[in-house]
Amino acid sequence: LSTSHFQIQPSFGQLFSIPYGCAICETFSNDYAVASILDNGQLFCAGDPLFGGRAPAVPIGLKVTDIFTTPKSFLAILNNEQLLCWGNLMSDYHYLLEFSYHPFIPNPAFYERDVTPPLIPSGKKISGIFSTDYAYTVLLDDGKILCWGDDCFGGTMPPIPTDRHVVDIQSTLLSFVALLDDGSLVSWGDFQYGGSLPSIPNNKFVKSVYSNLTSFAAILNDGQLIVWGDSRYGGSAPYLSIDQSILTIFTSPYGFVALTDDYTLIKWGDSFPDFTLKIPSISENCSLSF
Repeated sequence: LSTSHFQIQPSFGQLFSIPYGCAICETFSNDYAVASILDNGQLFCAGDPLFGGRAPAVPIGLKVTDIFTTPKSFLAILNNEQLLCWGNLMSDYHYLLEFSYHPFIPNPAFYERDVTPPLIPSGKKISGIFSTDYAYTVLLDDGKILCWGDDCFGGTMPPIPTDRHVVDIQSTLLSFVALLDDGSLVSWGDFQYGGSLPSIPNNKFVKSVYSNLTSFAAILNDGQLIVWGDSRYGGSAPYLSIDQSILTIFTSPYGFVALTDDYTLIKWGDSFPDFTLKIPSISENCSLSF
């Protein structure tokens, strides 16, 4: 938005005005609030103050360059490669465990807990940011990671060997998986939705890993497939003939589609029937999109 004075009206009827003389460069939202980056690098937030609607103070001399979200929080990257997090990273599951109140009645003693992210080590840069519903994982340029948030959703650092480096991370709503430089996997978070890894056959390694909202799928170096997570939505492996190898995998929110080396599409997961579709012919100039 190029206007220098803009009003945001959240669903509960309050008006919020952008500071005079400032313009909005980009706006992000979670389920309860919005956060905008202003042209001076500062933050403007509106919505439920417990879930990100109250803007934190950006340190003097620094500017916000990007924002990431979970359903109840925001995470900002500053121009010095440090992070600023605000909102809520504790699930209602913990609320029910710790309090006898109704889960839909906000209790500041619960929701206003510290969400301060870890410091980025000096000289390191951020390569990627990933999230579940209540946790963040940051991948650094040296292959190390930083995690924080709800322990049940992946907020605790996983046991990665010190001599290994992370090359990719995928996430579901409740768990993370990291692909290491030796082709092994490490997962953490909720047990049912991807936090528990299947066994990888001896002498095999993972080439690539994929995720939907509740399950993971990985392609091994011999083109075979392993899956795990919610069995209803992609966590149960489809049938593959012994001579088929998977080239790549496409994802939907609750399903997967694999393309094999004989140009067969194999779909599994979500609420629609699984299918196998043979593509009659394909040329080098053709492409597939889903």
